[in-house]
Amino acid sequence: LSIFRFRKASLASTFAASVFPEPSGQKASRGRVFTPPPGASTAVLAMTARCVPGTRVCHRQFGAGNIVAREGDLVTILFDSGTQKRFLLTVALQQGFLSMDAGAP
Repeated sequence: LSIFRFRKASLASTFAASVFPEPSGQKASRGRVFTPPPGASTAVLAMTARCVPGTRVCHRQFGAGNIVAREGDLVTILFDSGTQKRFLLTVALQQGFLSMDAGAP
């Protein structure tokens, strides 16, 4: 017996809803909305506003790269080495793992 759970609410069946109930306190939607973490400094919040796809950044371990996608606080970065990684932007900036590239405008 195989049971599938569709992410779209319109495709969900009553049976699937009873087998896979939504966790309490969470919405069914999986869309990401940016909410700054508690204690985020204004400087970090200002930098996150400038981090849009195409922005050059530098990671402490992976080096320089470009932001290729952003969903709320989650960014996908394609590094010059060809490696692609996903990060929580505010956490990476606060902890010093990620910085704006020195050659960036």
